[in-house]
Amino acid sequence: MFKGFFSQLALPALAMIALSGSLGVAFAAETGSEAAPSQAAPSQAAPSQAARLDVYTQAGGTSYFALSLKPAPAVAAPEARDVVVLFDSSASQTGEFRTDGMAALDAMLRKLGPKDRVKLIAVDLNAVPLTEAFVSPSGDEIKAAVAKLKARTPLGSTDMEKAMAAAIDAGKDAKNPKAVVYLGDGMSAANLLGSKTFETMVDSLLAAKLPVNSYAIGPRLDMRLLGALAGRTGGVTISQEDGAAAAEAGEMMATAAAATLYWPQSSVLPADRLAEIFPQQLPPLRSDRDSVVVGVLKGQGPVSIKATMETAAGAVEMTWSVAPAKSSDKNKYLARLVEIARVDGGLSLPIVGTASLMQVRNLSNIDLLNFEALASEALATGNIETAKKLADEVLRRDPKNKRALAIKAKAGEKGGDLTLRGEKKQGVPTANDGAFAQAFAQERKVIAEQITKGVQVTIN
Repeated sequence: MFKGFFSQLALPALAMIALSGSLGVAFAAETGSEAAPSQAAPSQAAPSQAARLDVYTQAGGTSYFALSLKPAPAVAAPEARDVVVLFDSSASQTGEFRTDGMAALDAMLRKLGPKDRVKLIAVDLNAVPLTEAFVSPSGDEIKAAVAKLKARTPLGSTDMEKAMAAAIDAGKDAKNPKAVVYLGDGMSAANLLGSKTFETMVDSLLAAKLPVNSYAIGPRLDMRLLGALAGRTGGVTISQEDGAAAAEAGEMMATAAAATLYWPQSSVLPADRLAEIFPQQLPPLRSDRDSVVVGVLKGQGPVSIKATMETAAGAVEMTWSVAPAKSSDKNKYLARLVEIARVDGGLSLPIVGTASLMQVRNLSNIDLLNFEALASEALATGNIETAKKLADEVLRRDPKNKRALAIKAKAGEKGGDLTLRGEKKQGVPTANDGAFAQAFAQERKVIAEQITKGVQVTIN
């Protein structure tokens, strides 16, 4: 979890659910779409390739974008990889979570290739190596290390900064392209990470060329932290909440570790067109998914981007030329997403690809409907000031929202029946999604109390 980081956004839990929802769907949807790689010579120029530029233009003329990039040309996948496995052994990993975590670890080890190597580290208050070096995923050394892990009693809390530092240190002994696989909940209760600490941690992982892939499992999950780590370092994140069996999740982690990474050495992003971009540095690209940045768009016509990517096969020059799509109201969420990203330059955005971005969009739309419903209920029960403030918040995000305009107009009338014509006085409807509906129910009273006290409500 982040201290003075996500908390400084002043977002109620509804917004954070939309931003930190299960990102495993992103990986599950995109894995397997990789074309057969072909060998590319170092510094070979790439033709313009797959890219997408979604846009939302506000009534005032400001345009927001989401830019999706895929790597090309593809390079041959390396024959072997060195995988640092961080297994959360803190007190939260007990019972079924411990059982499922071990099942995922066993499945991942079986799925890794015969030439791959692993180094197993138990992480809680400290990071404890269980193998002295990188070893075969199927040999006696890893079997002995897993036996040591099973014998450890889950105790204490987790320090994610120490965990990542241990992964970086372990990576110094790697002879092949590297990857981190973390199995745990991501809750850094032993060390609440501030934005500067997180930025330093990400910079160190990037310098070490270590993508962080996570299987989120536990009673409470910090998907914000795990998603941000994956997005910034070129990893993927899946969650127990995605519905996959633990063994399947372990196999997905092995597949994630096998992806080809493209590390930006330099990039040219047209400042006259992409006036703001978040995260501010182009993230690593992967062979099994796209990478996404968001920001503010200016001007007309196609946008050209160039980057030099470092790969296991050498440097590759890549170019993209993409025409902006027509502005769509379904992309309204981009305005708020950019607003949030400005707080820390996009460092904390848990966006790892288009599929996770679509989750943000879908949950943002659900959240808007729920706030409309709250405003309607406040009006129906005579809480005029609350109704006005809720309607104002909806209109801030959607200035032409007819329902919010009607609620605000009715709230402004003096006397008379406060019930909207054609609308029954009834409880607030909730989304069909069970987890979101539960969170909405829990937050409903809190949000209303905040507004009553004059606290400005900010939603995604």
